[in-house]
Amino acid sequence: MRTSRGLAFVAALALVSGCLANTHKISKGELQRLANTPPERRGDSVRTLQELGSGSQPPPAGHVDSGTNVYVGVVVFDGGRPSSGHAGHGTHDSGGGGGGKLPGGTAASKSDNAAAWFVLAGLVAITAAFTEGARYDGWVRMHPMHPVHLWGPGGYTVLPLAHIDAATAAWADEAVVRESEGPWQPLGRAPFNRRGFAFNWLMGSATIPSFDSATATGFGGHVSFGYYWTHQTGLLLDWGLAMRDNVLDQRIYDSRWSLELDYLPLDAGPFHGGVFGALGVGTRYEDGYMGGKDDYMLLHGGAMAQLSLTTRLALTARFGLRQDARAEDNKLISEATFGLSIY
Repeated sequence: MRTSRGLAFVAALALVSGCLANTHKISKGELQRLANTPPERRGDSVRTLQELGSGSQPPPAGHVDSGTNVYVGVVVFDGGRPSSGHAGHGTHDSGGGGGGKLPGGTAASKSDNAAAWFVLAGLVAITAAFTEGARYDGWVRMHPMHPVHLWGPGGYTVLPLAHIDAATAAWADEAVVRESEGPWQPLGRAPFNRRGFAFNWLMGSATIPSFDSATATGFGGHVSFGYYWTHQTGLLLDWGLAMRDNVLDQRIYDSRWSLELDYLPLDAGPFHGGVFGALGVGTRYEDGYMGGKDDYMLLHGGAMAQLSLTTRLALTARFGLRQDARAEDNKLISEATFGLSIY
């Protein structure tokens, strides 16, 4: 029951993440830059990021068109909240190892359960990939009088872009524009950028040892989530899994959790590359053998290459070697995987 509820939650998350709003955020730094740009030129190039889901849902504002006159209004502060004297824009308040024999079929049961989670993680990744493929993160040309919805200490207000001064930009914690409230011309997406949260879903093949010392290739995959504090460097929590059948036609299932460090310094147009390294723990289950469970520590590392598709989406390929610290079997295990990275 608990597993089915978890799977339902992940499926719902995938559906929600697939929606794009018609609102776009303007960062605080960009808003401050615009406030120091001549009012009549502010709409020439504005950096925006499209929101997900239903977006911020600000109240409707007056629509402007290409013939709307540009003028500079007077903005004053009233109790810490800016307001405009322009009649068309009001101010509104808002809230913000080893042992006995494993039970029969343990490896098969655990691998089937893991496969279900892996498929659902793939659903999230594919849905997010389609979303990020369409999500706009870049520069837009808009009318200088385009309404900007602002939230800050004391509440909410809406002002034309041309009316925002340095004090208003400093006050605002959040700024949003809506496509439908004025002329809207995308000028181009921002370059590929990993900085921020990251999600990877990779699948392929891995060599998997058995308790009879035989090694053969089976399915291998990774799901990881973490954060890149620069475009080149990130730290992620990685779940790795691998499975195959042994000579007894019984299941082997390998589950690993590790902390992974990525470093990708190479950028050549849409092509990118680097290395990764990880330290973690794992458990291998194998049906058909007495004591068919083995806990171990691992070191994992290798090379990775990426093809960027948009500002926050890339195809990723990795080849790695893993060292399992096991008393009776200390060998290098290879794997090759390919999939999606969303940033």
